[in-house]
Amino acid sequence: MTQETNPHNIEQRRAKAAFDLVESYNNCYKEKPTKSDRLKSYARSLPTMILINGFGQAMAFAKAKSDSEPNKEEGYAYHRLYKSIQDWLSGEKLIPIDPQNPDLVKAITEITQQEYQIATAETLAYCKWIKQLATALIPSKDNSNVT
Repeated sequence: MTQETNPHNIEQRRAKAAFDLVESYNNCYKEKPTKSDRLKSYARSLPTMILINGFGQAMAFAKAKSDSEPNKEEGYAYHRLYKSIQDWLSGEKLIPIDPQNPDLVKAITEITQQEYQIATAETLAYCKWIKQLATALIPSKDNSNVT
């Protein structure tokens, strides 16, 4: 279903995509709830990183963290966050990403200033949903043992 035929507005689509990310990530750590806290932490810090350093720099940082240790908890959390943003922007047709070789950072270097600004604003709006849902759905370390 394309965005033209999707009966949901963009805010609902953002919420759904963010919910799917957080739920999927959280399910990976059912047995170790304190480990899932990393996504929550990164979702909180990424918007600030974008505002301070710029969208391209923040995505390059997330990609570097994702690529450096993708099988470790830190790298995996960044990988899921980076891939989710890449998929979101591509799916909404805000950044043209090559499906054969998806690379958000490369795509960022090839877009116009206007597209860059739109992608930045959209990523911040999407990250807001991720942050809110991660806070709501991922148990905190201090109350993970509460039943």
